[in-house]
Amino acid sequence: MTDIRVVAGPFVFGARLGKKLAPETCAAFERQMPFKHKAIHVRWSGAAIWMPLGD
Repeated sequence: MTDIRVVAGPFVFGARLGKKLAPETCAAFERQMPFKHKAIHVRWSGAAIWMPLGD
């Protein structure tokens, strides 16, 4: 597994990419790093955010 750090304003979160479980998804995610975009809260039911990642 690969450890990553997510920073959102004053908050810092730890996360892990499950490369063995989802290798193609993780590779696509890593190609886009680092994300430096605005996160938009989009809660309809449950907690969720949307992050524009380009075209």
